[in-house]
Amino acid sequence: MLNNLPNPLDTPTLTQPGAIKRARQTVIRTALIWTPCFLACVGAAIFVLVGILTSGGSWVGFSLAGFFAIIFGFQGIHAIRDLAGGPVQSEGTVIRHWTRRDALVSKTHYIRLSGKEILHVDPTQHMQIKTGDYLHVEFYPGTMRALRIEKGDAPEVEEPEQDNSDNDTKTLDVTSTQNTSEKEREEKPLPDLFTDS
Repeated sequence: MLNNLPNPLDTPTLTQPGAIKRARQTVIRTALIWTPCFLACVGAAIFVLVGILTSGGSWVGFSLAGFFAIIFGFQGIHAIRDLAGGPVQSEGTVIRHWTRRDALVSKTHYIRLSGKEILHVDPTQHMQIKTGDYLHVEFYPGTMRALRIEKGDAPEVEEPEQDNSDNDTKTLDVTSTQNTSEKEREEKPLPDLFTDS
């Protein structure tokens, strides 16, 4: 749906002018904060590993440096991939939308689409979204940060065509099976529960 816009850079229904800029700045900020931390932890892990191999150092320091390198690298690498690769598009029905406080400081707004994407959205967009809305979204796939959001109509589900002759035979088979089971029930005598044996 976003591709059908006359100009993809036009602002769709739910996207405020500053939302795209804020989303891009957030991804840049994520890359600038977490990538140097990742590189520092990788350097520390290598330094400790060399110390372990040469003079029998501690594996605890290497484990801690490796653990933090994985955590910081996850954030930083995804942000760099988003900036290099650009946004992707998806669409779906909003299953849930909620807010959560991150680190007790900032409030983050989320939506979950029927395609299983959980996206970070701008607060101005989040206020206009309700559960059950069908959305066309352009977002960064690594950080799951939404750029453009447009409300739309859900596509109609096409039912597969069936032959009428197949339906008639299936219906006849089902009714004939039902009739035979009713006949069998009628022919079987019921046990007499009130007679003395």
